[in-house]
Amino acid sequence: MSRAFELAFDQIAAGKTRQQIAVDIGYSRPTISRFMSGTYGKGVEKVEAAILKAYDKHDCPHTGEAVASDICRKKALGPKPFGGNARQIWWATCQACPHKPTQEGAAS
Repeated sequence: MSRAFELAFDQIAAGKTRQQIAVDIGYSRPTISRFMSGTYGKGVEKVEAAILKAYDKHDCPHTGEAVASDICRKKALGPKPFGGNARQIWWATCQACPHKPTQEGAAS
């Protein structure tokens, strides 16, 4: 089961409809239905990417706001910054964060 499928299923379990998910990610309701049933076929990667962009977020201990996994990955896995305390503090917070992603995977 892909991370995108897990996130979409979590949205359904939380009470969202397939139509609401479709609106959130910019696709049609039939696309979500086909994705959830495993019959989407060619191009499923684009649907998965849209789902990840919309729902693969968690609370950042540094900013106190929901942060997308791609921003988290960039901050946490980048080299230690220099030339500014604010960037160094954010980076250091990322190093101890329970959501810190691995090099090959997404944030946990």
